[in-house]
Order: sequence, then C-alpha cells, then structure tokens
Amino acid sequence: MVSSAVDWQLFAQPILRVDSCTKYYPQDYELLIRDASGRVPLQQLQRLLGSEEGNYCFWGWKRNVLRPLMEEHQVGMPSYWINIDPVQLAFDSTWQFLQDFSCYRDTMMIEVTERPIQDAATVVDLPVAIHQLHQLGY
Repeated sequence: MVSSAVDWQLFAQPILRVDSCTKYYPQDYELLIRDASGRVPLQQLQRLLGSEEGNYCFWGWKRNVLRPLMEEHQVGMPSYWINIDPVQLAFDSTWQFLQDFSCYRDTMMIEVTERPIQDAATVVDLPVAIHQLHQLGY
C-alpha cells in the first residue's frame, strides 16, 4: 500500500485575496495531491483511506512531504490548507497525525472535504470531530 503513494506530489494551489481588479495576492495555499500525470489519484485515495491500515500509510507519506514544508514556513507567510476526508476522522491514525502536527497549527489549516461517507460501517459524528479539531487548536 505504501508504494502506491510514492509517485504522488503535493501542489500548492493559491487561494487569492482580491482587493481590487488589479490588486490580488496569495492569501493561503491549498495543498492538493496529484499523481505523476497531474491528476487526482481518486481511486488510490479511496482504497487507501477506507481502512485504518491504509490511512496510517497515507499519513506516513503525508508526514514525509509536509514536515519540510512546515519547518521552512516563516511567520507572516501564507498558511497551507490540507484536506481531510470525513471517513479519515474515524481512524486513530488521523488523530495521531493531527496531534503530532499540532505544533504547526498556525501554519496548517484543515478543510474537511464535502464527500459524504459511503461506508455504512464507518461512523463519524462530524460535530464531535470538529470540536476535537478545535481542541487541538485547528
């Protein structure tokens, strides 16, 4: 499972602040996962994120690519947004990652994606999960 993420890359898509027709600048960046062809590896992601084991492997990959970016970040620079699929909130590995990276909470913002949870066996109470995110400082 880990090898399926080897060819992935993070792309920083700017989130622009527009002050006028001629004045705009990157306010933040959304970090998007792309494969070698530049596409979202949707099927791989869905397979990986659907289990604790796969999710653990995913966060291992994400740690390796995010940590250098977070360590290079300087005060006053735009923040980075990462996406978390709602199903990931059901797994301990997600919460462990968020705890481990909480020292970067001023730099790393969380977006819970809009995709509905399709696995009836996976139960996530989103209001509770969002409260937990806030308790971690996100």
